[in-house]
Amino acid sequence: MKLSLSARIAEHEHRKDSTAISFEELAILAKETGYVGLCIRPSQATVDSPKETIHEMREVMDRHGLVPSMVTLDQVIATNTDEAGRPQREIDRHLDYAQILGAKLIRIAIKNDDDVQATRTACDAAKERGMLLLQQTHTDSPAETIDGCVDLVKRIDHSSFGLTVEPGNLMLGGEDYGPNEMRCLAPHVHNVYLQNMQLNSNGTSSVPTNQGEAAYDRLIVGEEGGIDNERFFNGLKAIKYDGFVTAHQPSMPDRSPRDLAEFVAERLSPYL
Repeated sequence: MKLSLSARIAEHEHRKDSTAISFEELAILAKETGYVGLCIRPSQATVDSPKETIHEMREVMDRHGLVPSMVTLDQVIATNTDEAGRPQREIDRHLDYAQILGAKLIRIAIKNDDDVQATRTACDAAKERGMLLLQQTHTDSPAETIDGCVDLVKRIDHSSFGLTVEPGNLMLGGEDYGPNEMRCLAPHVHNVYLQNMQLNSNGTSSVPTNQGEAAYDRLIVGEEGGIDNERFFNGLKAIKYDGFVTAHQPSMPDRSPRDLAEFVAERLSPYL
């Protein structure tokens, strides 16, 4: 498995439209702290960004010997709004920019039945370019639970569609994330996000789920008391997953992006 750093490390917990550091600063940080990939987010670039900006980002990655683990190029995906399925209806723009960046994985979001058909059509276009469209295991979506993910994959029924597994969202949706669960999702797991939180009915943050509001406290990836990384990585190894593991870590009070990146890399390295 290969370690990737998300731009979320310089985004506030509930702000996903801006980042505190530049793309080159993120690339330098990733390179110097042991990451080999970058997960590109709409806080850095969207399909509405000038094409010159996208070429410059590719040059930055090439210069620092990094590759894009995945791209998310529309704000509605990161915020999981009712419009989250919009990219599937204009997928060529996303494919064009992903191709410039050298990415093979594109994050999308599915919210309703209409999005399912739009996704199937978008997958046809992605297949022509050798790319995959990935739905994240995410609260308040059809992919909130293991059964929901299995059902969604069957409904899309396309070789260019798959999943990004993220154990924190599975936990918030009332699910486990160990070997049995990962086996249910294989062979459709093509990417991994990793964040960390602790369930707490009086927590400092909350998100909507299909079962109601879920409250939690945010922790640093690798910090004890939240996600059981040993259990999760045993699940990944059970399905012989060998792709990217992205530190999907938002900024934290009194911790710099470098501090966070170093901490996460140190805690995850034994599992990789």
